[in-house]
Amino acid sequence: MDHRYACPLRWGDMDALAHVNNVTYADYLREARHAMERDGVLDPGAGTVKVLELEYRAPLVFRSTPVTVESTVTAGGAAGETVVEQSILDRADDGAVTEYVRARTELGPSPSPVVADERLRFRVPVALRIADLGAEGAADEVAMLDLLQEGRVQMLFGLSGKESGHRVVARSTLWMYGAPRYRATPYEVRSGVGRIGRSSFELVSQLVSSEHEGAPVVLGRTSVVLVGFDRATQRSRPYTERERALLEPHRIDLVDDAPTDTPTHP
Repeated sequence: MDHRYACPLRWGDMDALAHVNNVTYADYLREARHAMERDGVLDPGAGTVKVLELEYRAPLVFRSTPVTVESTVTAGGAAGETVVEQSILDRADDGAVTEYVRARTELGPSPSPVVADERLRFRVPVALRIADLGAEGAADEVAMLDLLQEGRVQMLFGLSGKESGHRVVARSTLWMYGAPRYRATPYEVRSGVGRIGRSSFELVSQLVSSEHEGAPVVLGRTSVVLVGFDRATQRSRPYTERERALLEPHRIDLVDDAPTDTPTHP
């Protein structure tokens, strides 16, 4: 372990299930990386977030004491990126460890936007707010996750409405291809369904901009695994036949994410 950071919680970090929202964990990780830069553990010139992988392992509820973020810096991305391995956890005095999130972040030069996937048929406009913008006037990985979450939630609510049961995010991967900037017109979030299992399914989303020459391009995209959740037992549940039937019309075949990784320029 190279670095330890005590991250305070806020009441506004909670979601409808009284757990820390899945996007908020990315905010905790970002806070820890900034602390690493201040402490000389992470090079400020390592670059921006290219890929962020999160595995959600246990729910975290509000309390007055901070949660710990442990981080390790390595080199070894596919193109020589800086890789930061992080864990959000509690360590008890008796040595017991409760891990809430395990994450892997690749930092490096910003890649070029890629061509949008026309097979993603559920599309909603999502507007940037001033609060979404970072110090450089653009949305970072936390705001990107929030924008894509907004499109995802609208899709799921539009499909099943109030009849739908609860779901929790088990895993998510974010790919950043650009930094959205504030503008009067909204961006578009396109979503579709990948694999559908007994108690989980994969939902893919793209934040799309049409203000480029040629085809609409993707500035960020996510692949999220959603697990059925029983609020009474606090355990996973199988999806009903009706829930799976509602997802099926939006299902697309995903083959190594190739359809979304075509650059806009040679």
